Amino acid sequence: MTMSFKRALSFTGISIVMAGSLTAMTVPYVAAAAPVTLTISTWDSGAGLKPYQEAIKEFEKLHPGIKVNLQSIQSQYYLPKVLTEMANGSAPDLMLVGDSNVSEFVNSGLLQNLSPLFAHHTDGLNSKYFYPSVLKMGNINGHQYFVPKDWSDEAVLYNKTMFQKAHVPYPKAGWTLNQFVKDAAALTIAKSGHVQQYGAELPGTWLRAGLEYWVSAYGGNILDKGGHSVSGALNSAKTEKAIESFIDVYRSHPNLSPSPQAMNSTFQNLDLFLTKRIAMTMTGPWNVNEYKQAGIKFGVAPMPIGPVGKPMTQMFWAGFAVYKNSSHVQQADELLAFFASQKWAKIDWQWAMPALKGPGVRLMEKNNPMIKEFFNAASVANPITPLGTLNWGKDVQPVLQNMIESGVENPKANVKSLIASAVSQIDTNLKQDDPQK
Repeated sequence: MTMSFKRALSFTGISIVMAGSLTAMTVPYVAAAAPVTLTISTWDSGAGLKPYQEAIKEFEKLHPGIKVNLQSIQSQYYLPKVLTEMANGSAPDLMLVGDSNVSEFVNSGLLQNLSPLFAHHTDGLNSKYFYPSVLKMGNINGHQYFVPKDWSDEAVLYNKTMFQKAHVPYPKAGWTLNQFVKDAAALTIAKSGHVQQYGAELPGTWLRAGLEYWVSAYGGNILDKGGHSVSGALNSAKTEKAIESFIDVYRSHPNLSPSPQAMNSTFQNLDLFLTKRIAMTMTGPWNVNEYKQAGIKFGVAPMPIGPVGKPMTQMFWAGFAVYKNSSHVQQADELLAFFASQKWAKIDWQWAMPALKGPGVRLMEKNNPMIKEFFNAASVANPITPLGTLNWGKDVQPVLQNMIESGVENPKANVKSLIASAVSQIDTNLKQDDPQK
């Protein structure tokens, strides 16, 4: 994944990056004394800019003294460019931030603390209108720095036709990880060493959907509470069992899922669910419309329950932050509030899962009932692991991905030894790069 999500969303038949929505503005607008120009930055491009453009047009009608420039930056350059602009005093007034990069932005000390705006309902910002778990993702150390632009969570998409042919009952709420593996094995079709149908597409090195979920389902943690070390967390008994279980699915059932190596090479640009090569996939709602249009008969099941014994899912999220050194902070707050309003929700529901409960959600569910399962799981979404440390993408993620690949590609490798090596390497990385260590 780059900034926010692994895949594009297609609720209206147009592939775009997800967006979200929030509350209604209630405070009357007072026009600026002189024309003000604001800049809002995003990594969205092409068709993904359409909801922004429509929103900006509506905002400018309501605020005739404010003009808004939309700055689209290619995703691979977005993070360094915006962080550099913040440091040299030329940052956009409103910035889109992906969940994996939240800590870097907060630790810069250059974001406006939005908590007072919510406390006083400034421009209508009110936490009670949000899905609590979604809004909470933008609250770091007790301070609200972000309002959600977009969000999603994880579920299991399954091919009903394949389940029927295999005489396997459809998955339903309350099913377990063991049942998921059992069903996937029953749905796997291989002849003479050639896989004709994979029972599932395991997330491989896509940590958010795979290993992070598995660890939470076992009641473990990857980082310590301070986010400065993985020792005592990654090598705890519960987390070790989770990692062993995740890798063992590949080892015990070599044809059940494409390997992490295959997903990163042979199948990198293929949607195996769309091409009917897999019976189940752990993923978000991004391509459900495409699957419907392709005539695939499929269902959406909640994530299976692990040894911790309770439902849970993983969240994907991006939010807007205000540059605290903006020359027009008050107007930037007004623009932020618009992107946290029902007016925005009425624009954006066709493109994304609203973070604001209300008519946008109902319209989306009516238009595409498959989405309902994702909204239903909002209350059981896990905290996002990268929020817990400053350098997740550099110091932690690559090591964990290598651990998974090594464990799967080398069946004789001792998983506990791989974990111990990962702990040592990650903690060395964090000690070098984390100023609070």
